[in-house]
Amino acid sequence: MTVLFSDGFESGDFSQLDGVTTWPSGAATVQQNMPRSGLFNAVFSTPAVEGYIYANCFSRFSPQKTVSAEGVFFVNSSLPLPVEGDRFYFVTLEGAEALAFAGVVQRWDGIRWQLMCRNGIEYVTKSVGSPVSGRYYHVKLIWRNDPVNGWVQLYVDGALIAEIIDVDTSMYSDCTQADFGIAQKAGTAFPVEIFADDIIITGELPSVLISYESTPIVIDAIINGTTVPSGGSVEVDYGASVIASVPNEAEAYYFSHWLINSIEYKSNPIHVENITVNTSLVAVYTTAPPKPCFIATAAYGSPLAPQLNVLRQFRDRCLPDAIVNFYYETSPPIANWIRKHLKTRKAVRAMLSVIVELLK
Repeated sequence: MTVLFSDGFESGDFSQLDGVTTWPSGAATVQQNMPRSGLFNAVFSTPAVEGYIYANCFSRFSPQKTVSAEGVFFVNSSLPLPVEGDRFYFVTLEGAEALAFAGVVQRWDGIRWQLMCRNGIEYVTKSVGSPVSGRYYHVKLIWRNDPVNGWVQLYVDGALIAEIIDVDTSMYSDCTQADFGIAQKAGTAFPVEIFADDIIITGELPSVLISYESTPIVIDAIINGTTVPSGGSVEVDYGASVIASVPNEAEAYYFSHWLINSIEYKSNPIHVENITVNTSLVAVYTTAPPKPCFIATAAYGSPLAPQLNVLRQFRDRCLPDAIVNFYYETSPPIANWIRKHLKTRKAVRAMLSVIVELLK
């Protein structure tokens, strides 16, 4: 992970950031008012008005597959909040739309930390703990982009207190912005005042750019397949990472596996980290299409999930034809039902993941 941005507001203003949002009636200033470190800290406030209100500062950056956004925050207003469902967030991450949130929410059983993220177009949440006002908290929000195994984590004062795993976080692209302060306030008419200091953003680039200090990486395809990037030599930054992908089907040929310096890898796309020497990537295709795994595809959300290769090998090598034929007669309607029910998908995926580990 690389540090993308950090600021302790020691410039005495928001000039180090890309902007400030105070909509429709929030306020944001930099003052010498209880800084966590140095001389200055940011102060964000929203009035006692119903609905959505924003009072935050933000930093933009190049698209990131994994992002960590953190800072120290002091709640200078009353907790708990007045009504169940009232909430505000210290940190949010954005791509094409909002991706993840870290803050507090009033529930029926008390005030709680809340972690929220996208699962496809929907939101999923987890609420834990019992935050209080009148003290600084170190809050860190980490988000990972993946269509099947996406995850988000919330750390408070260095401890992991909540995480959401195995969700589709890819719907709205990679992360390009982090918001700090009162990133969002929602609910009834209650005021909020937050002090913030020492904000840091770290990230992981999804791909790399050509630069003067570079290392060539050879990407090839055999048996009539295609790669993205296309075959040939591609130069990437020294020490950087590359994601290479291939279509599952290209001109009647089907993807089998990657060879990285002659070592076989089943996952697709493939992620090669810290490239410091010439590296050869070969996408290997076969002429026989793999038989579909209806239930596993429904559970993992993609026919390209690497776990399916393990299950296919077990099916093709170990199961008698009678069992395989029975599976193909009965599994399509079951798979359709699993695909429509999120909790069932998670349960089946967890069970299959155990089986995959045993088969390995």
